[in-house]
Amino acid sequence: MGMRVENGLVNQRHIDDYRENGVVVVKNALSGEWVDFLRGALDDLMENPTKMGLEYAHKEDSTRFFGDQYMWLTRPDFRRIAFESPIGEIAGQVMGSESVTLFFDQVLVKEPGAVEPTPWHHDLPYWMVRGEQICTVWIALDPIGLENGGMKYVKGSHKSEKLYSPTFFGDNANDSTFDETRYEPLPDVDATYADDDFLTFQLEPGDAAIHHARTFHGAPGNKSAATRRRGYMLRVLGDNVVYAPAPGQAKVAVRPDLPDGAPMGGEYFPEIWQRAGA
Repeated sequence: MGMRVENGLVNQRHIDDYRENGVVVVKNALSGEWVDFLRGALDDLMENPTKMGLEYAHKEDSTRFFGDQYMWLTRPDFRRIAFESPIGEIAGQVMGSESVTLFFDQVLVKEPGAVEPTPWHHDLPYWMVRGEQICTVWIALDPIGLENGGMKYVKGSHKSEKLYSPTFFGDNANDSTFDETRYEPLPDVDATYADDDFLTFQLEPGDAAIHHARTFHGAPGNKSAATRRRGYMLRVLGDNVVYAPAPGQAKVAVRPDLPDGAPMGGEYFPEIWQRAGA
């Protein structure tokens, strides 16, 4: 029996592909108006980053590789995107959740010539949460493919519950944050999987790539001479996700005042969507 969906952007094929592959693309998830609003917010953020902002580029021949996160906590423009855009609803429908809680928002920008790759990893070991309905909605703000740093995914990798150590990106490779991780390093993904195990997508501005928190993914540098690679991410939680702090997790802007194993929620992790009738 097919799952009931409320937004015409998401259909049963999206739900089935997400469950099978651990990633799915929803075309035209955001309107041109939202894309323009996001681009403007991001351009301003790159000039005025939050305290969580990072510069990932470290090679002399590279250009800018910028990131920031938890923007919604201090910036009304990013708060509006998180609460008023259809991203939360789309995530809830794809996951099959009754509600969606905002975990955090993030941006990553690889300018043309930013040679640093995004190393293979999966997200869950970085994070202070535990559960099945945890995903990232990755919104393209430029035409994006492998040439300018588009993501690669290992289809079906989310089905294994085995977790691997987080990996630092770019110039933060010597940071000791993950030294206390309880997980072993991720095996050589390129050598472990066959060519037909990998999924790549050609994204247009406004498209959303939605991946499960256990799905392996990585990306090359931006080899384009002119095309930017701007991505906006909403990291969200569905039903039955709980607080699970542990050594070796990523730094966060704020920690919830919750006991281990308590449902995520509260002022800093608010609900942004609920299924009608839930």
